[in-house]
Amino acid sequence: MTSKTAVKFASAAKAYCDWAESTFFVDADEDQMLAERLLCDLYRRALDLPDVSGDEDAPDIPEAEWQKIYKRFQMLKPQSYSKLFDPCAIPPENEVIACDLADDLADIWRDLKKGLILWDLGGVNAASRQWRVSFSSHWGRHVTGALQAFSSTTP
Repeated sequence: MTSKTAVKFASAAKAYCDWAESTFFVDADEDQMLAERLLCDLYRRALDLPDVSGDEDAPDIPEAEWQKIYKRFQMLKPQSYSKLFDPCAIPPENEVIACDLADDLADIWRDLKKGLILWDLGGVNAASRQWRVSFSSHWGRHVTGALQAFSSTTP
C-alpha cells in the first residue's frame, strides 16, 4: 500500500526532475524563483517520508546524464558561493568551503531520479527509502546550500 506522503513526495520529485530536464525557461530570475519553490516543497515533503524498508538497489545514473543537467543549471546565479563545512562548530574551527550551485542542483536531481526510477518500476518502498536515506545523507544538504545561495541573489 502506498502512503499519501510518499505519493506527494513522488509528485514533488517528478516536478523537480521535469524542471531540471527541461531546456526551456523564460529567464534566469523566473527559473530561480521556480527552483526555490520546488526545493522548499521537496525539503518539506522529505521530512514526512515514511520510514520503510526497501530491498531494491537504486540504479546508477550515467555521468553523461548528470553532466547534461549540470550544464543546464550553469545559467543560474550565483554559480559559486561559500559556507562553513561544519556550521555547528562554535566558534568556527573549520575552514570555509567553496560550493557550486549547479552541482547542488544536479546532485539533487540525480538522487531524486534514482528514486523515481524505482517508483516507476513499482518499487514504492524502495523509492521511499532511497529518497529518505539520500535526503539525510546527501541531497538535503544540497537543498539548504542552494537555498542559501539563492537567498543572496533573490531578485
